[in-house]
Amino acid sequence: MKAQLNIARGELRTAYAGLEQLTIRAPIASTVLQVNTKPGEVASPSAPQALVLLGDLSGLRVRAEVDERDVSKVKIGGAVVVRSEAFREREFAGKVMSISPMVQSPRINSPGSGNLSDFGVADVLIELTDPGPLLVGMKVDVYFQTASK
Repeated sequence: MKAQLNIARGELRTAYAGLEQLTIRAPIASTVLQVNTKPGEVASPSAPQALVLLGDLSGLRVRAEVDERDVSKVKIGGAVVVRSEAFREREFAGKVMSISPMVQSPRINSPGSGNLSDFGVADVLIELTDPGPLLVGMKVDVYFQTASK
């Protein structure tokens, strides 16, 4: 009887270890934004696409591309106003959190941008004070407030 109990406990530990290997945990407290797999599909750590896309929605950030000719006008901590076509009557305040140290080709095709290979851009990360109804992935216009001399 005791031998059977020990065998059952060993099998239970093995089952828990197997379950632990099948459990996916988020590295941060977050919200699931997109699921790229279905129950029962086989996944591996080397899969080309993430199983799920997670996002921390406690604060919303905007990534803007700034023409390399205007980068000197943007300062970390500088005030920003963000507007969205979806909420035309509202403006959303923010501040510049970081400016990329690298200039690259633009990824966003904006009206009036001309030939995309004619200029480079720097990525600027903006943290919104109160994102209100803005959603992850929305296209917005960013207006940098410059100090008057």
